[in-house]
Formats: sequence, C-alpha cells, structure tokens
Amino acid sequence: MTPKPVAIRVQMPDSLRAKFKAQCALQGKTMNEVIIELMGKWLAEASQPE
Repeated sequence: MTPKPVAIRVQMPDSLRAKFKAQCALQGKTMNEVIIELMGKWLAEASQPE
C-alpha cells in the first residue's frame, strides 16, 4: 500500500525560494524531491542517540 501524499505550506523569503529553486534545477531535481530528502536526513540525525 502506497502512503497517501500530503501537502505542507512553508513561508520563506522570496530570495531564499529563488536560490533554492535554482540550485534544485542545476542538480536536475525538483524542490519537492530535495525537501523530502532533507527532511529524511534531519529526522535520521534527530533520532540518533547522543
């Protein structure tokens, strides 16, 4: 069973979004792909015991 995708909304400065979008494009990735990757890495690091 495939998990149901959900949407989130984030507010940020326009300049940050523009830089992020450009960098994603340079790497051939969508902003969605990169955000999911970053969230996964952050959660993995946060769950590691100190």
